[in-house]
Amino acid sequence: MTPAVPPPSAWIVAGGEAKRFGSDKAMAILGGETLLARTARVCGECGLTVTVVARRPRDGGLPTLLEPLRAEHHPLFGVAAALHAAAARGESTALLLPCDLPDLSSAAVLAVLAGGSPTFAEGQPLLCHLPVGLAASALAAALSGAPVRAFLRAAAARPVFVGELRNLNRPEPGVQPAAQYSK
Repeated sequence: MTPAVPPPSAWIVAGGEAKRFGSDKAMAILGGETLLARTARVCGECGLTVTVVARRPRDGGLPTLLEPLRAEHHPLFGVAAALHAAAARGESTALLLPCDLPDLSSAAVLAVLAGGSPTFAEGQPLLCHLPVGLAASALAAALSGAPVRAFLRAAAARPVFVGELRNLNRPEPGVQPAAQYSK
């Protein structure tokens, strides 16, 4: 009997500047919980250990990996930091998720995981399951300003259909902005 392979850890990328949204998206409230807590809850339903990747400390009681501070911002800096940290833990892959998917479901997360690695959710490239060996490539792509989709193409990541997942880039009815916004 082959021992079961533990699921990868989940890394919630929550370091964006949220300029279009106008407040900290991770701390925006939907249905009585922050988007960050909502994303962590869905990961927990899938049996995944969660770490937040951010440019500054986060409220919410979740372990947080701080990205190195850089003048420029790119989501792949968070991806690179997460992949590097997962490798340091001895993991071979990591699941990355943005914090701003209000419709995220455990079915979507499990579909991306079931697709193997490297994969990403069709329509939401930051919901991806990647080998940790891509950390240097993610960093290089971030430094060059390459789009996330270009990085995923270069990594030969395959899209996985997970259904429609919207991400919040602007305030919407039913979403309460974070009380304070500090960079």
